[in-house]
Amino acid sequence: MNSRAVIVFLKTPIPGSVKTRIGRVAGNEKAASIYRHLLETTFRVLSEVEAVKLRYFSPSVFDDPSWAEQDTQDFLQEGEDLGERMKQAFMKALSEHQEVVIVGTDCPYLTPEIFAEAFDSLQKNDLVIGPSLDGGYYLLGCKMLHPPLFDQLPWSTDQVLPMTLSIANRLGLLVHQLPALRDVDHLEDWEAYLKSTSS
Repeated sequence: MNSRAVIVFLKTPIPGSVKTRIGRVAGNEKAASIYRHLLETTFRVLSEVEAVKLRYFSPSVFDDPSWAEQDTQDFLQEGEDLGERMKQAFMKALSEHQEVVIVGTDCPYLTPEIFAEAFDSLQKNDLVIGPSLDGGYYLLGCKMLHPPLFDQLPWSTDQVLPMTLSIANRLGLLVHQLPALRDVDHLEDWEAYLKSTSS
């Protein structure tokens, strides 16, 4: 059994239900197309990561030929809010794997090296976190469940990262921070990403 697992939270790429902030500016079809690109980018990187991939879908399971790879398991997200859904996913994963990290599909700057650093850091730390430039985080990892990290946080705000770090400090957890990266939440984020790939 692989001792390492990556939880990936993803949404069904239905126009109007994904990247809605981009959709309000560029249209829902464009937003869904961008989201599909982010999905493909995330799983292309994950194909080079030595870990079990646990795909957590919302609202329903879907598939894509570009994801075809070994060692993946599919689940539906469960819980009233993002924190509860993450907590449930971590609880299940940590019952079967020693080191678990979670990511979404909003950060196209992820690399195999980022995942390697995340897992390696858990050898000496209790928690690893990848800060996103908008005040949230693109990755969270641990070796055991710490429920307060997921309870009653103002998700999708710039307070998620500082509050998470404050809770970790209160719990006495040793934390390793990864390089800060940019999520694609707005059209300008997408345009900045395209510019970075063409330069």
